[in-house]
Amino acid sequence: MSVITILHGSRALSDFRVSRLLAKFANDFPQVTDVHSRFVHYIWSNEALTTVELKTVQSLLTYGEEGHDSTIKHVDLTVVPRIGTISPWASKATDIAHNTGLTNIRRIERGIEYGLVTKH
Repeated sequence: MSVITILHGSRALSDFRVSRLLAKFANDFPQVTDVHSRFVHYIWSNEALTTVELKTVQSLLTYGEEGHDSTIKHVDLTVVPRIGTISPWASKATDIAHNTGLTNIRRIERGIEYGLVTKH
């Protein structure tokens, strides 16, 4: 049996990158006033993670800038690597997990969830 555990992470875009996106949106999508983002981690394991394994994974995946984005209320878009590919980030994260004794884990992948804030 395989299990996928989903953990939400920290803010994915800096204020600078949000500003750049909003500038690109300005002409075609003027109703977009802000972009929230957060990392989302997909942990594929052979069986459900134990409490100890889950705490270890959470500590490994706690990084980056905290902010209001980590509590997105509405996700409009999720971006993940193409099906059938393994990102360099996933290869490294999975290697690190295995090196910390998390042999139950088959793979850790990361995506980004985006929430668009619009004028009412």
